[in-house]
Amino acid sequence: MASGENGRESKRTSETSDGPQDLAANLRSQYFDCLASGKSTCEVPTKPREQTGSIELTNPYTSNISNQSERTEALVEQPKPITADTVLPQARWTLAFNLTTTQDHQPSGDNNSDARVYAGARNKTAELLELAATTVGKPVTLVVQNAQRPESSETNPAAAKSNSQVTDGQARASLSASGKNSGASGMLIHTYLIHDGQIQELPTRPSQGVAADTEALLKIAGRQAPSEHLALFAQGHGGGPHGVSGDTGRASLEEMDAAIKNGLANSGRDKLDLVDFDACSMGNAAVLAAVSSRADNIIASPEMETAGGEDIDAQNVRAIVGAVLSNPAMNGHELGQKIIDLAAQGANGGAAAPREIDRTVAGTDTLSHYNAAEIGQFNQHLNSLGAALTQAFASESNRQAILTAIGDAPLASQAGGVRISGTPRAELRDSKTFASNIINAIENGSLSDPQGRIRSATEALQASQSRLVAGYHGEKAGGYDQQGGLSMFLPGRTYLDNQARADELNPAHDLTSLASDERFSNIENKESLLNRLGYNIEDVQEAQTKMGADLRALEPISQVREALGNASSQAEYTAALGLLEERARQFQQSEAGQRLNQIYLEQARAATAKAFAEEIPAQDQGQWTTFLRNLQALAR
Repeated sequence: MASGENGRESKRTSETSDGPQDLAANLRSQYFDCLASGKSTCEVPTKPREQTGSIELTNPYTSNISNQSERTEALVEQPKPITADTVLPQARWTLAFNLTTTQDHQPSGDNNSDARVYAGARNKTAELLELAATTVGKPVTLVVQNAQRPESSETNPAAAKSNSQVTDGQARASLSASGKNSGASGMLIHTYLIHDGQIQELPTRPSQGVAADTEALLKIAGRQAPSEHLALFAQGHGGGPHGVSGDTGRASLEEMDAAIKNGLANSGRDKLDLVDFDACSMGNAAVLAAVSSRADNIIASPEMETAGGEDIDAQNVRAIVGAVLSNPAMNGHELGQKIIDLAAQGANGGAAAPREIDRTVAGTDTLSHYNAAEIGQFNQHLNSLGAALTQAFASESNRQAILTAIGDAPLASQAGGVRISGTPRAELRDSKTFASNIINAIENGSLSDPQGRIRSATEALQASQSRLVAGYHGEKAGGYDQQGGLSMFLPGRTYLDNQARADELNPAHDLTSLASDERFSNIENKESLLNRLGYNIEDVQEAQTKMGADLRALEPISQVREALGNASSQAEYTAALGLLEERARQFQQSEAGQRLNQIYLEQARAATAKAFAEEIPAQDQGQWTTFLRNLQALAR
């Protein structure tokens, strides 16, 4: 989950005192601001502010209680109070929410305001607490777990610096403590049982990290909220094959798998009916393989999930809970399909969102429902395709056709985020488009398949994916509706181009690019060019000194810099730029330049090898992995 990705912030519309979000807003101001102030005791509000008029919770915020007096009465007339030792009556559904990541931003148009709009964990917790009134008489229990910092970031600069962030389009947690155990991060876990109109906060405890907190949540759900069906909603930052992170730390896929397994121990069940990753990029083949034995149904997005305020906040928990309250008899598969239907109906924003103004920004550009029972078959067919493609690699023309099929498959947007210079960009691509590209390459003759082995394996994979992806919604904006709802690690030519990344690192390469940069072609920008050129010369000299090279090789470029500085007309300046490009190329071709290039090329190769190692476990000997290693061998 990311807040305001790509500048996509949205301002709430039609928010009035009698709107369904107003109670949640009261909770944020009355309760969460109390927690943020550092007070030791903060009471959960059980009665909303006095309001006039009625509250209508319409699609996607469905509710059977539409009259304000009924809502207030439901909260005030409580049955026996829930305690930390209470075991609730068995319900049809227990919905367990692990909310790990709060983000805030200024509402659009309020650049001069100190007001902050909260998204993620804080916002979703408030919404779920506000829904307590709608649980009266319903066989549904909500177990809500929220990570909350005990001190306000507004009053504690250190706390502000340690808030969760999204960096360069990729999910990363900026934490005071690294590693999987983040109890030292200072986050406190608040847990609420919501049942039959009541809200009970269980004892607050320090966070022990994402995985351990997930395990604890499931143990509470199993012990105190027994039910026929159990769903886990895991909110936070998603990193696809690299696991999840939040304000409380990070967890690998293996750690999350163990957390679910241990959390379900002694609960009478070994699987969840549904796990919903309310996080970026978790609709990935590696993620599904890691958790397929822990849930019958999986909800995730191959793309980034975004947040721009209270009306666009990744997946809409109000709509999901409302659906279960309206039909508690549904099973896990039916709930999974309903979540996708809600996305298609605009519950998460998007073109179909039922708003008074056009809403094209979506919290989930894509959202998929996976049938976990099909994951094993999908991976078998993936291995068969890997074996066929590996055999085809014997031909150079086939290799180029396969690389083209990969490159023409869309990248997940998180994978397209800004990366660290000299390292490969993560390349998670749409598997449906890749398979279609392989078939097209066979049909146009660019990929040779005389025995039909590649085509047969690809068609089997396509059929398997159609069974695996039980439901999918993709927004038309961006062409997501044409994709298949599942990403895979598929490195293309850009991932394999070590020389291009070496050039990024090599300051000598910048000398050449500066001469042809349109930004510096006019003499009016001479000073900017001279400054950049001076920095580059210093960087090259520093690199040469480290490798013991003769610094005199740079003297011709220093002379050109002097000529650029002395240029008094555009003609003289343009001539000096041409000379700079010529001298820079001569340096690159010199012995010193070649040695410098080799140093950075080795660094780029090491970065690529490390990146592949992070994507492909060394112990994995599957045929698809063999194919990926053949791709890796193309990186020189």
